[in-house]
Amino acid sequence: MKKYLAFTFLTIILSACATKQTQPPKPSVQFDTIQEVVYQCDSQSNSQKILVTYAISEEEIVAAQIRTKNKTTPILIRNKNITQNNTFIGGDNNRFTWITESATPANLERTKANMLTEKTNDTINGKHTVVDKVLFKHCVIDKKATNKINPQRTKNKTKKNNKKSAGK
Repeated sequence: MKKYLAFTFLTIILSACATKQTQPPKPSVQFDTIQEVVYQCDSQSNSQKILVTYAISEEEIVAAQIRTKNKTTPILIRNKNITQNNTFIGGDNNRFTWITESATPANLERTKANMLTEKTNDTINGKHTVVDKVLFKHCVIDKKATNKINPQRTKNKTKKNNKKSAGK
């Protein structure tokens, strides 16, 4: 009887461990600083502002998270294999994709974004298909709103510009 209970207990523990291992791990990102940018984007119904928080590590953009009026995406991790632009992917089954022009922390506040898409199920020609639904596109930086949420960066730029012009 004791052997049976011990075996049952061990089986329960092992199954619990196996269940935990089959769940995809939550993304974790190590970063030194963040930079926030406000974009004005086209959506299906109207033009809308979105706030994107970029995680930066060792002078490289490593992740992004997009906030809209109604929704916040999970953390999207940058795919470094794509070099012609910055592509961030994440969420359950990589559901969201955020694409911007190539950017670095130094030029992030001057770089346009292409689009935010979400994988959804749709019926096309009678077949259930996974498609990338465009949530936002043609995103341009709202400089005024971006400067408002990053007042310290604006002050630092002004100080640098004053130092440069003072020597002339």
